[in-house]
Amino acid sequence: LDLFRNRLFAAASASAFVAYVSTFTVVFLMPFYMTQILGYDPEKVGLMLTTLPLTTAVISPLSGMLSDRIGSRALGSIGLGIASVGLVLISRLGVHPSHLQVLESLVIVGIGSAIFQSPNSSAIMGSVRTDMLGIAAGTLATMRNLGMVTGVAISSAIHTSLSLRYIPEFGSPAGHAMAFRAAYIVAAAICAVGVITSAAKGSEQHSGS
Repeated sequence: LDLFRNRLFAAASASAFVAYVSTFTVVFLMPFYMTQILGYDPEKVGLMLTTLPLTTAVISPLSGMLSDRIGSRALGSIGLGIASVGLVLISRLGVHPSHLQVLESLVIVGIGSAIFQSPNSSAIMGSVRTDMLGIAAGTLATMRNLGMVTGVAISSAIHTSLSLRYIPEFGSPAGHAMAFRAAYIVAAAICAVGVITSAAKGSEQHSGS
């Protein structure tokens, strides 16, 4: 736990947690949104959701190389800011979006997540001594899993509770769409908090060997 006295390590770990809370909302809720509201079949849902990992696979290496030159603080904040915008766009899709609108919003979230992940992971691993790299990697994995679990809990709680209110009042699928929208707005707000925690990393100096 002494590692969290390191400002860079603590801020980067908190940013990772916040990022996974917000972005995993997409992974968890979008399949339900696409099937229940848009009427997509499972095959189409799977194909459309591949835009997230594909975007990450393309952008992350570029972001990692750039972070080696300019550091992770700015890139982390920019990435989470872009992801937050993408989450807001998803919240505004409504009941009858076009396929292109859905894909565009997913790609924006993917771009933001990819810009954030590599620099932030590098910051965490580079902020500790070499004999502490295993603990740093374990902490990063813990933040990732805690973020995913928390994202599922928050998004499902918001959607379920608001569905009970909106579906009787507005009907389905309109009621479902409003519940989904609220969950994504909360996710966007959480992601925006990550912009602040990423900017609070301070100077980036590797602890060395």
